Amino acid sequence: MESTKINWSCQNLSGCLSPTLSRFTSLVSLDLTENDLYGSITLRLSNTAISGVIPESLFTLPHLQTLSLCLTNITGPLPSSCFHSPSSSQLEYLYICSNRFLVSEIPHDWGNAFPKLKELYLSGNRLTGVLPQSFDELSNLSVLKVAKNWKLDVSTLPEILRVRVAAGLLSYDCRV
Repeated sequence: MESTKINWSCQNLSGCLSPTLSRFTSLVSLDLTENDLYGSITLRLSNTAISGVIPESLFTLPHLQTLSLCLTNITGPLPSSCFHSPSSSQLEYLYICSNRFLVSEIPHDWGNAFPKLKELYLSGNRLTGVLPQSFDELSNLSVLKVAKNWKLDVSTLPEILRVRVAAGLLSYDCRV
């Protein structure tokens, strides 16, 4: 039987987080608060039965570098407030794609929230509205995938960003 909940809070744990945590494929809850842990965190919850809104608690991890939420049953809207946490400033790879129930606009301040973001995959959801002008602040972004969002207007993509991600831009089946 595999654990679904792990509570290791206040255990005086120290050291680097192990990548083997990703082997807990049935994990629903992991609490590591009040410990002295460090290291980058890769959180892959793709192709799981996770459902509901994206929990803000995902963004309390201070060293979160990669977050993958693809092929799940998550629903919208995309969170805005949680991206003003310390972890969002460390995020380099964000994959929220192919979630058929995710209906949302992209929050207008997302570009300001991710100064280290290199790759952003938002393809295959039901995103609406326009790409925020704040995406121009994503100076490290080299890959932007927003394809298959029928009601997303990509014509607002800032020109400087369009040039910077030209090789990594995928935006078919969107409004232009």
